[in-house]
This record gives sequence, C-alpha cells and structure tokens, in this order.
Amino acid sequence: MVKLATSSLAILAAVMSTVTARNCTPSLSYCGAELLDIGNYASEILAALRLAGEPTDALHRKNSLFYCTGGSGGEVLFEAYCGFGCVWGPSGGDSYCRAFE
Repeated sequence: MVKLATSSLAILAAVMSTVTARNCTPSLSYCGAELLDIGNYASEILAALRLAGEPTDALHRKNSLFYCTGGSGGEVLFEAYCGFGCVWGPSGGDSYCRAFE
C-alpha cells in the first residue's frame, strides 16, 4: 500500500511539473529568475551566460536579462547583467534591469 501511494505521488509530481512549465515568448526579455520560474531554463541560462563569457554563479543566473529568441525549446540569449537587480515585466511585456538602488 505504501509503495502504491509513493508511486502515485511521484507520477502526480511529474505530471504537475510538465503542466506548469512553459516556453518564453519570442522577442520578450526575461530575468533569469523569471525564466527559472516559468520553466526548466537552468541549462539554457548557463549556456547563454557561457556563450557571452559571463560568470555562471547564482547571482548572475537570477539577475541577468535574457532575450527569448523562441524556437521549439524557447531558446534565450544573454542581454545584460543587472547589477541593481532585475525587474519582472508585466504579463506580455519585457523585464528590465533596475537602473539604481
């Protein structure tokens, strides 16, 4: 009985994670933390940072701005590191770097 309940929970968790994940919208800019929130963008963020020659620490992964080029996997390109923080844009709008503290 315990194995059945554990298996059911694992299946439910897998289904829920695929339901909530989505791709970025092409031509919009996103904060790294925002991309991590909407889908499994960890590998895309790391690849974009490496391609741009940027550090790949947690701060840069979450507080950088990425441009969504689209494609089947919602590919992104590094735009800028937001030294004062990255601000999530409104639904359907661009995110942006905070200009100052």
